[in-house]
Amino acid sequence: MTLWTEMQDLQYSLYYLDADGIKTRVLEAGQGEPLILLHGTGGHIEAYGRNIKGLSEKFRVICIDMVGHGYTDKPDQPYGIDFYSDHLLAVIKALGLKEVLLSGESLGGWVAGWFAAHHPEYVKAMVLNTPGNVNSDPKIMKGLRDSTIKAVVEANYENVKTRLEWLMYDKSQVTDELIEARYKIYTQPEYQRAVYNIVHLQEIEPRKKYIWDPSCAQRLKHQHCLPGRIMIQHRLLNKRNQLKK
Repeated sequence: MTLWTEMQDLQYSLYYLDADGIKTRVLEAGQGEPLILLHGTGGHIEAYGRNIKGLSEKFRVICIDMVGHGYTDKPDQPYGIDFYSDHLLAVIKALGLKEVLLSGESLGGWVAGWFAAHHPEYVKAMVLNTPGNVNSDPKIMKGLRDSTIKAVVEANYENVKTRLEWLMYDKSQVTDELIEARYKIYTQPEYQRAVYNIVHLQEIEPRKKYIWDPSCAQRLKHQHCLPGRIMIQHRLLNKRNQLKK
């Protein structure tokens, strides 16, 4: 699994933009309506390696390293959903977009839903793939927190591989190339510090501020964003068959 071999015959752009002071890594491919892809906890652009080519046949695909992740800037503060949402808004404004499609996975799905509830004028439609915080299972939260910190703070081949395999139903998807790509990201000095801000939401108390409740759906519905236009995919966390974070 590699972004670059999957896209070897595809025209794309990889660049950085200034999102309200946050240097943000962006990959674009295709033409059409803008579709922004939002990865999960500890993820990065390369996590969508097998999706960009197919999606770019119908959309202008915009894949970002979310704030604190990948090679995007990592401000030293706890990363709450409102902070991720503000960064997404800054990216959209920096790109001069008026309306977008969103596809978010896990943490990215949580951010997409929050963003649509608070900025519905920007969201035409969205897909939430196993969105975070639908079920706040302490066991899963602890597993995600512990495996993420270990993979970063004690970064080596085996720890990064273990972290990736924890996310995969099909372990064969965890290739040496994918492990190496994530290892290089995790061993950035600034990432070693940022990881504790990244897992902030894997604690119960900070999480409560951003809990899903009926008012979220009502806010979307009242803004004419929901009916027939938003699809939520919620698979069992232990049955994931693609990269989830």
